[in-house]
Amino acid sequence: MLFRLLIFALLVGSLVGAYACPSCMQMQPSLAEEFEYATAVAIAEPVKPGGNRYRIVRVLRGKLEPGRVVVAAVSAFRKPVFLATTQSEGSPIWSGQPSSAESGRVVEFAEAVLRLPARKPGTTSHPRRLDFFASYLGDPEKAIADSAYAELAAAPYLQLRGYSRRLGQARLRAWLEAKETPEEYRSLYYTMLSQTAGPSEAAWLKQRALASLRQSPTGSQPALLFAYAQVAGQPALTVIRDKFLSGDLTQRTMAVQSLRVLAAENTRMRPAILPLLHSQLRDVRLAGGLFRDLALWKDWSCADRIYQIMLDKETYSYLRMSALRYLVSCPRADVQARLKKMRSHPPDWCPSWPAPYSPKEVP
Repeated sequence: MLFRLLIFALLVGSLVGAYACPSCMQMQPSLAEEFEYATAVAIAEPVKPGGNRYRIVRVLRGKLEPGRVVVAAVSAFRKPVFLATTQSEGSPIWSGQPSSAESGRVVEFAEAVLRLPARKPGTTSHPRRLDFFASYLGDPEKAIADSAYAELAAAPYLQLRGYSRRLGQARLRAWLEAKETPEEYRSLYYTMLSQTAGPSEAAWLKQRALASLRQSPTGSQPALLFAYAQVAGQPALTVIRDKFLSGDLTQRTMAVQSLRVLAAENTRMRPAILPLLHSQLRDVRLAGGLFRDLALWKDWSCADRIYQIMLDKETYSYLRMSALRYLVSCPRADVQARLKKMRSHPPDWCPSWPAPYSPKEVP
């Protein structure tokens, strides 16, 4: 995903072994996501408020007749709801989560969504879907805005560029400055701003980045740091090093997450980013995901250090295996010679010899 890139795996526990798009934060499935692979979609009325039985009044996808009663998740809705299922439409139990179908505008939106092609398995975007949802970013109807956010947040970073330019720097910055903008949307907006902002925005992004140090951590902070570094370049890396990588675990996690995505997306800046990531290998809470990144980027300069981390008795078994996979991927003759001896008498924490890291793996 784009990052669903920096619109990032969240906070401290999210880093081990995973990229996230700078723009993504976890949310409940949006209306469009509920519908995308559904075998049946309908508008239904609750048989009883607070219950789990619903009478179908209109079928939007599928062949069921109105009037049928199905069982779905409990909800407090009194008025019509959308229901969807990924199981057989004939099943008496539907798998989707009810959501309000009271707004006529949302119903029209849902009908249009159902005419869109689904994304192919293994992909995170589709041109027709992106074209459709981009026009609904920031919509006043939350169900519509959430669907637009979810679709663009899942898209690869480079595919966002045209939509970022279409929205423009001024609108993205206005959304970011608005207090009512939901926190989860901010990650996407920072990510998109990184593709439209010029040098004049660097000072504004720096101000916001430094201000975030004085506030409770938010899920959009990695995307903010990512955007700042994309726009400001080396000066931003200096700020991240001095102000964030020297901080507590949460701040360092945010910084490392933004730097990992930045290094993946901006190969020109990668040589300057790598020493910053190397500095965090000493913390086992951050190191695991970095081993994979360094291997895929063919950075073998830390092989000796990672070998020692692997041998350290205080290192957790899962981290030792991550370190071993990095070393197995390393082409250096001296490293492979050490591993040859180790493989003949594998340690207890190594139940099977790992394969090298592969770029085809889903991070």
